[in-house]
Amino acid sequence: MDGYSAPINGGNFVDLVQRGFYDGLPFIRSEDNFFVQTGDPVGAEEGFIDPKTKQYRSIPNELTPPGFNLMDGRYSVFGYLVQGKEVLEELTDQDKIISAKVVYGLNNLVQPS
Repeated sequence: MDGYSAPINGGNFVDLVQRGFYDGLPFIRSEDNFFVQTGDPVGAEEGFIDPKTKQYRSIPNELTPPGFNLMDGRYSVFGYLVQGKEVLEELTDQDKIISAKVVYGLNNLVQPS
């Protein structure tokens, strides 16, 4: 996570990971080893109601291989792949996330009061 360059998006992503939001979610879009997109629960509606804040949230997230982190200005890069590039290259929109977890640095996350 790049909490320096994208503190809000990085923090939101970590918050959702901690709450198990991504566990079992499918990848909803894939572009020829360029990126995969996830973050939209299965159902007719887009987004979801956050159980903590009771607010509507719609944040599909994309994983982009190294070297392609400059897109068209509509996306913010809030994290980087540090290992497992070969796995990312094999992901398709037929795959799903088994589980997601923060493995290091959670103590650096500052929660708003």
